[in-house]
Amino acid sequence: RYTITNTLIENTERNDGIFAQDEADITVRSSIIRGNGRDGLKADGNRGSFFREVSNSTIENNGGSGIFNDNAKSPMTFQNNKILNNSAHGIFANVTEATTDTVLTIAGNRIENNQLVGIASSRAIILNDTLIGNYYPIATTGEISKAGTINENGNFYEDNFIQSNLIDSVTALFGKVNGKIGFSNPYGTANSVIVTDFNRLPKPFFVGAQRAVHTESGDSLHVNAGTVVKNSGPNSGIFVGGTLLSEGELDSKIVFTSFNDDTYAGNTNQDTTNIIPETRDWSGITLRNAGSDSSKIKNTIIRYADRALSIYNSDALVDSSAFSNSHYGIFFSNGSNSTVRFSEIHSNQFDGVYIDNNSDNNPVFQLNNFYGNGNSALINHSTNTIKAENNYWDDATGPLVDKGSDQNLGGLGEYINVANGPVDYRPFLTGRNGILLGDVTENGTISAFDASTILQHIVGITTISGNALAAADVTANGSVSAMDASFILQFVVGNITGFPGQGKKVPVDMTKAFELEMLSDSKFTEFELTNTGLTNISSTEIEFVIKNNPIKEVELLPSVFSENLSMTYRIDKDTVFIAIAGSKAMNEEGVFTKLRFDYGDMEDNRPLTDGMIYNKFILNETDLTEHLNQTQVSIDDGLSDIPLEFSLNQNYPNPFNPSTNISYGLPNKGHVKIQIYNIIGQLVQTLIDAPQQAGSYQMQWDASAFGSGTYLLRIDFEGSNNQSYSQIRKMLLIK
Repeated sequence: RYTITNTLIENTERNDGIFAQDEADITVRSSIIRGNGRDGLKADGNRGSFFREVSNSTIENNGGSGIFNDNAKSPMTFQNNKILNNSAHGIFANVTEATTDTVLTIAGNRIENNQLVGIASSRAIILNDTLIGNYYPIATTGEISKAGTINENGNFYEDNFIQSNLIDSVTALFGKVNGKIGFSNPYGTANSVIVTDFNRLPKPFFVGAQRAVHTESGDSLHVNAGTVVKNSGPNSGIFVGGTLLSEGELDSKIVFTSFNDDTYAGNTNQDTTNIIPETRDWSGITLRNAGSDSSKIKNTIIRYADRALSIYNSDALVDSSAFSNSHYGIFFSNGSNSTVRFSEIHSNQFDGVYIDNNSDNNPVFQLNNFYGNGNSALINHSTNTIKAENNYWDDATGPLVDKGSDQNLGGLGEYINVANGPVDYRPFLTGRNGILLGDVTENGTISAFDASTILQHIVGITTISGNALAAADVTANGSVSAMDASFILQFVVGNITGFPGQGKKVPVDMTKAFELEMLSDSKFTEFELTNTGLTNISSTEIEFVIKNNPIKEVELLPSVFSENLSMTYRIDKDTVFIAIAGSKAMNEEGVFTKLRFDYGDMEDNRPLTDGMIYNKFILNETDLTEHLNQTQVSIDDGLSDIPLEFSLNQNYPNPFNPSTNISYGLPNKGHVKIQIYNIIGQLVQTLIDAPQQAGSYQMQWDASAFGSGTYLLRIDFEGSNNQSYSQIRKMLLIK
């Protein structure tokens, strides 16, 4: 056991600064380790060595990692160090078989500008660290969680500063792994983004891994619902000899895809080029041998791989998942007896399902949808009879089968290639099972009525839920918008041949993509939304509130682009709801939409913009509500003088049923939040959460959806120079 303190170790040209080989227990304090040819500090855990403590030291400009300690058997602490400009990782620390529950503490370190990962660790407590300028800030490997400890869900993160790394907001994953992924997140968001990057993290920088990520028999890899795993390079993939539990939820799926795929979790690789993902961007997920029999793939999406899912000699269950845009959707070999059910197998370059010539392969397929595969939906090279009854083969006439004893030459659906053994495909489904994207009405076809249903849902005329809601989300971004309706219209008229869900989206500043002009007359106001030509515009959703709303009707006026637009609107007292979708995208400068707000038989000489507050303004799928409320002054014309002090007036009438008026004054501009709570302090509704200009405001709260009782009205204001204001009023609803 050694303690090294107040020591300078530098400029060893071909060696590590400190190398611990056999049974060494080392503490390093208040030292400088820099400019060495390999790692700054290296301990061989396989030979019993480890760094018990590294503290208050500077470790910089080394040719390998700053600290590299693999397979340590004892706890380690790294605290208050500067770990800078090393050619590999800042810290690589992997603890195995440690006898204590707290195995690795990394706290108070400044970890900057290392060429690979800032902190690459097995389960750790990571506190108060600063990670800036590294390639990836955080990576996990080895035993990444342990039940009954602070690391039950993986690394424990608290009060870290993570910013301006080359690839931010993701956690890298590599090497031999065991435990939970996606259950803890250094960035504090609900869903994690994991990256396996074989190209950036080659074998010399992790231990014992023949593949980018792998588990051994007896180990498990449990993926949290909502996690997105992106894979970089044809050798990146996940190879499972143990148990893989990838069980998402209907509205929180797990996704395995290419690092070039921006559809899920956005542009995580932060490139600025329009590179779209392709088949074989990564190798895929492989389940191998009996150790993986208990694996389950459910509500999981796997795409852009060589073989999206390979099953070798395994009885794993596949349920309610999707396999697409790969060379092969699912590949079976070496005695696989898996069941695949309720899944989508589509758009693969070669075959949806490939069953090789091993005579022990007996997978079963039930209630799946096969469509859009390049060669065949299913090819059977084995001599066994494959059970594939009650599946949909992309046409009511069933699959095309032109070989074997049970041919179906009139089948217009996907091809079944009976290469060696037969396939029992009868009876087959004459309509899709489950969700057809775009088929909101669930009648088996995609029509303009589906788009209309979405627009009615957005403005509150009707409500869609369940599978219909999932079918409406054709952009696969987790929400339903007028943009989804626009894509359905574009699909129906043939302007596009499929829905989004693949490819890159170059970032666009949508605040500069449009101009808005409103011209008022005593009988109507004209609303003109212009595309500045910066990007294509397909849809918009608008919701605004105006005191003493004069609008009786909303009319879509003729314009160059109006024949391509569909509009739905609803007026509810002082609130106007509008949803507009185009049957094609407007890709040039000009008027996207022109509306007339008609006042009917009454007149109103005030400019409509005075007193208007936007609750929603969404262009395509970008929420611009806050931007519009900042740039458009919304001051009630009747109270346009700037108040001298803040105020939240008592609502009137009070008591009320079911609506009441709320007014307040702002002497300065700032961020305003107005919320309604019940008498026990539970939040009922947020009326305003946006920046506003100085002025006097009035709105109406419709409480028809709530029960009788006392409610609390609260305003919170935050302005410049730490200026703030809060006030609470009681309101009584009597029905």
